[in-house]
Amino acid sequence: MSGRFPREEYLWYNKRKEIGEAYLTRAADYSATILSLVANYTRGDLHATIATMRHTLIAADVQPPDVHMASWWFDNMTQYINTLKRFEGALGRQIVAQLHERLSTLRDDIILSATTVVCTVAICPVIALSVYRMTKSLQIYAASLQKRTEELNKEQKLTDKLLYQMLPKSVADHLKQGRSASPEHYDCVTIYFSDIVDFTRICSRSTPFQVVDMLNTIYNAFDDKVDLFDVYKVETIGDAYMVASGLPIPNGDGHFQEIADLALELLEAIKQVRIAHLEELLKIRIGIHSDYTST
Repeated sequence: MSGRFPREEYLWYNKRKEIGEAYLTRAADYSATILSLVANYTRGDLHATIATMRHTLIAADVQPPDVHMASWWFDNMTQYINTLKRFEGALGRQIVAQLHERLSTLRDDIILSATTVVCTVAICPVIALSVYRMTKSLQIYAASLQKRTEELNKEQKLTDKLLYQMLPKSVADHLKQGRSASPEHYDCVTIYFSDIVDFTRICSRSTPFQVVDMLNTIYNAFDDKVDLFDVYKVETIGDAYMVASGLPIPNGDGHFQEIADLALELLEAIKQVRIAHLEELLKIRIGIHSDYTST
């Protein structure tokens, strides 16, 4: 359903959030610098804002499309990612400083060992072992930094995916580039509306989880059909499903046929949907309207 996590991504999101918080806590235990930065962040407004946003994601509270709200989400997530990058940078600089200190110490040890190698060959294995351990530590630190960078990139992609679910891609790209989304007028577009017949009665015979599973099954099937046509999925609220053609990219007079063909496909698609706890076949009501509009 638009604006909500599929179940697999919902579990993935919670797992990544717990892992990220654990990493941040361990970094704070390791470094007084990170501990100070985390304390300042926790006392700031951004921490409370991010907590509210995460609660909204977990609650899966679908909201109507709102450019200002999307911009607010994007700005806060950008600030949050930049804060994490500052944490990473501070920890990286501390690690590099410690590595330089250790390398300096190792260099002095090697020089001292070289002057005494003729006197005692027995210390050569110790030197070799020290070099190996230092090299191994460098590799571990490098791998850790790379892994955290990849995790930040994945979170950025997830943010973009959520933004594209709330707004048309063209509008979202404008916001990401720091440009405002100007209102646009369309001379003629066609809108498709549908809902499930007897939805209230069906819900009364189903548990909340069964209702969610039923709607996910139906709208996953619908979404597969929508991808085959020149249409834009506007919103799904409850059992209502809304699709438009002719915007945000105009397609001349083709929007009439695109919506009509889609309606026929969805009528066939609903006949193939089987809900485990229901014996009856589902039916949908469809309405189509064409007119000018502004977005």
